[in-house]
Amino acid sequence: MSIAKGKKTAILGPNGAGKTTLFLHFNGILRPKRGKIFYDGKEVCYRRAEIAELRKNVGIVFQNPDVQLFLADLYQEISFGPINLGYSEDEVKEKVESAMRCTGILELRDKPVHHLSYGQKKSVSIADVLAMEPEVVILDEPTAYLDPRHVSQITAIFDVLVSEGKTVILSTHDLDFAYSWADYIYVMDKGKIVAKGDPVTVFSSAGRDPDLFRMPLILEVYSILRENGIACDAAVPRNAKELKKYIKLALGLKC
Repeated sequence: MSIAKGKKTAILGPNGAGKTTLFLHFNGILRPKRGKIFYDGKEVCYRRAEIAELRKNVGIVFQNPDVQLFLADLYQEISFGPINLGYSEDEVKEKVESAMRCTGILELRDKPVHHLSYGQKKSVSIADVLAMEPEVVILDEPTAYLDPRHVSQITAIFDVLVSEGKTVILSTHDLDFAYSWADYIYVMDKGKIVAKGDPVTVFSSAGRDPDLFRMPLILEVYSILRENGIACDAAVPRNAKELKKYIKLALGLKC
């Protein structure tokens, strides 16, 4: 597996496929019994100082925010990481404010963490990691149990991070989201990679296990249109907006 810098990578697979275990290897929480982990072209060293540096650059947001959040005060919660990295008081304040602004939780700063909704806690968990300014942000099932509004808000955060040159890696069971969002997809099953490639390639391939490779709705509609002779030379649509444009072009309508 090779993760492209500055890209959006989605890891798919059923429960127990090994996605979370893989993520725990990415920043040294777990150490491989065989094989090697490389970061920025260098093999990961498991001495304390090197691991601390790795975790500064590779941040993980866990699936359940209650596992990650442990302080009652929101500001103290988000400032915990920068303080432990040795930043000055002014630097800590700047990084916390920036992380809160990016995740849209500035108005929550005076609320106790345990009074926040699940979606708000997810945003605080992301701010926890962003305050340390990692180069790689890893998110384990970031959209699980969220309503559409919070999914849109969190997805917008991911896009901002990538626009800033950061690498975003996430696991998800939402195949429609992965298809429209990711630059590259890996599919895991029983601890192994069973498919990889760009979203269109991965989901268009024939002979796949239907339990792992249900066709995303946008791609399914596109396939039905093609089968019924409604086709044009436009690229395969990845989202609703692109599908609408494709249909208008195929029918000779103005876009």
